[in-house]
Amino acid sequence: MGDIIAEPILNGTAGEIASQIPQSMKLDPLFDWTVLMGIPFWLLIDIALTMLCGIVLLYWLFRMKRLRSVRGYVEVLKKATQFDEMVWIVNATRKLTIECMSMCDGVLKFPGGNNIIRWVHDERVPPLNIGGAGGILCSEGYYRSRDMVAEIARDIACDNYNANVESLDNSTGPITNYIDYERFGRPNLETIYPYGPSVPSFVQFDPERDAKYKPIGLTARLNGGFFKRDVARLRVGGNQAKWYEKFIIPGVILVIVVVALIASWQITF
Repeated sequence: MGDIIAEPILNGTAGEIASQIPQSMKLDPLFDWTVLMGIPFWLLIDIALTMLCGIVLLYWLFRMKRLRSVRGYVEVLKKATQFDEMVWIVNATRKLTIECMSMCDGVLKFPGGNNIIRWVHDERVPPLNIGGAGGILCSEGYYRSRDMVAEIARDIACDNYNANVESLDNSTGPITNYIDYERFGRPNLETIYPYGPSVPSFVQFDPERDAKYKPIGLTARLNGGFFKRDVARLRVGGNQAKWYEKFIIPGVILVIVVVALIASWQITF
C-alpha cells in the first residue's frame, strides 16, 4: 500500500502555490499572512501607516492655516530689528490679523514692495505690548495708526456735545462729520474738556460710532498710492535723462564708426 502524501495548506493557500516557493525561502507566519481578500498583512500595515501620516500632515496643515493670522508676532520676535514692527490690522469685516511690517520715517509698509498699502504712524500713539513685543494697531479704512482709547474719548465727547448743543453759548451746531470736528468741534471740545472727558472704565469700541468723525476715503491703500505717485515723480524729475542726453553716447559711437569706415576705405583705394 502506497504512502498517502497530504497536500500542505499554508496561510490559507493551496499546496501548489507553496510548492513554487524556493526551499531557501520561508513564509513568515505574521507578515505573509493574508488577512483580507488575499492582501498580505505587511501591505495592510503599510496602508495603515500611510493613512496615519496623511492624517497627521493634514491636521498640521490646518493648524498652521489657522495660526497664519498671527505669524507676524513670531516673525517680529525672530527678526528683532529696529525696522520690523508687529502690526495688528483690522479690516472692514472686523477680522484681526497680525503682520510683521517694516517702518521707516514713521511709514509702515509690507515687506517686498508688492503691496502698496501704507500707514503713517503717529509717535503720540502709545504702542501695544503683546508678549514682550511692541506693536501698532491699524485698520484698512484709515491711513494713520489707531489709538482706540483716545478715539473712544473723542466719540464720547462729541456725543455729549451734540446732546447739549442747544444749551451751549455761541454754539455753531452739532458735530456730524469729520469736517465739522476739525472746523469747530475740536476747538470747542478742548475748551469744554481742558483735561479730557470723563470716560467709564469699560467701554466697548463702536466702529460705526467712530466712523462719523473720520475722514472719508483716506484709506491705507489710497495713502500707499500717493506714496507711489510721489516716488515716481521724484524719480522722473531727478534721475531721468533729457532726450538729447540719451543720444550723446550712441551718436559719438556712430561718428567714430563712420570715421573709421571712411579711413579704411581711403586706405584701401
